[in-house]
Amino acid sequence: MSESRINLLILPALLLILSVFNLACPTGHPEHYLQLEIKNNLHSIQIAVERYAADNEGVYPSSIDDLGQGEYMPEFPNNPVTEEPMNEIGFGTEPFSGGYTYIPYTEDEKVIGYYLICYGLEDTEGADLDGDGTPDHVILVLEGYNEALGELPPIEELL
Repeated sequence: MSESRINLLILPALLLILSVFNLACPTGHPEHYLQLEIKNNLHSIQIAVERYAADNEGVYPSSIDDLGQGEYMPEFPNNPVTEEPMNEIGFGTEPFSGGYTYIPYTEDEKVIGYYLICYGLEDTEGADLDGDGTPDHVILVLEGYNEALGELPPIEELL
């Protein structure tokens, strides 16, 4: 087989390999990746909250500040929108892009559960958690509770 025929066989094979890599690593929209990073950061906060509860007989922190500097989170994740550490905001406040809300639920003076909410970009409608008919820009809600101490009510009751 001549060298030119071999090159003609290699070229389509290389194009096929490159197209497979392109499918496996889509470029997508930058907003999508920002929101993925925001969600990932909320999961990091949840892991720290759960570690705190594991060390405190199943009782969750009353505030994210209770996690301490470095004890449960070596460093607070950065908000990919502001490129500063994620900030806790009150539900329904502005600016919200990349922020989060921690809603602890207390029974008998113990925090037995929580909701963690994160917010997308300004043009993200997201879920309507409070039921007022307008989107709250929420892209993820995480929860945790200690079944042995009680049940977590629906989030609408805590907002």
